[in-house]
Amino acid sequence: MAIRTILSLCTANTPDSEIKMVAGLCEETGAHLSLIVIGVSSYPPIGEYADTTFLVWAKERDSEVEALARRVASAKDILSAEGVSFNVESKYLLEANIDDEVALRAFFCDLVVLSNSIMINRVALQPVIEGAVFRSTRPVLIVPKDGHPTLKPDSIMIAWNTGEEAARAIYSAIGLMKNAASVTVLMVDPVASADESGEEPGADLAAYLVRHDVSVSVDVIHSEGRDQGELIKQHAAAVKAQMIVMGAYGHSRLRERIFGGVTEAIMKDPILPVLMAH
Repeated sequence: MAIRTILSLCTANTPDSEIKMVAGLCEETGAHLSLIVIGVSSYPPIGEYADTTFLVWAKERDSEVEALARRVASAKDILSAEGVSFNVESKYLLEANIDDEVALRAFFCDLVVLSNSIMINRVALQPVIEGAVFRSTRPVLIVPKDGHPTLKPDSIMIAWNTGEEAARAIYSAIGLMKNAASVTVLMVDPVASADESGEEPGADLAAYLVRHDVSVSVDVIHSEGRDQGELIKQHAAAVKAQMIVMGAYGHSRLRERIFGGVTEAIMKDPILPVLMAH
């Protein structure tokens, strides 16, 4: 995966440190940064009391738009000082329209970066994830709070379950893995059979990665009733991984929850950057 354009999403309240963090990823790879500052608009008041509440709604809207404009201006100053190629703009959207906008923007990038200010935004998070992860076909890098991500990691851990989402994430990360000193394939409770994980779980994936000149090893662990998400995080720490690569698992298109199972557990409290695809 040649990374030439990175899309990052932030809010009016995103701290400068997160913008500088994404700029650092662009500097690392020589990529252009497309930064979109998202604001979530409410619907204008309707009904019996609309006339009396409209002015309040309009004042709040104007204040939020001004906050977005200030964040755009300050972000431009930051990125100019960082010396990276960039464009910055704001989008003030209804919640129902955010996923469409994010998906469209992501079509024209190589990687989407979501930092902590988006991941903790209860209103914007679900439509952003819907657009970036489930609709864009692009890999997404989720960065934990105070995280120090790199697109040139020395150590990568793959959470592998033979699923198609994980396979897409692995394919997206091949370029990163080729430059890593070590790549660990982790399998939790694999089923050793021809129609499940193969007679030797992880062997087929390891052989595929070796053909791409990836230095790879396979670790198989048994959960014994323990939480698999926590086991993945613990193992990533044990092998000193700088990045986890995994699939993003969703339910139906009408999701009530953003993630399911292991993915949700890891995303609630990531310990290091996670590259995922769906």
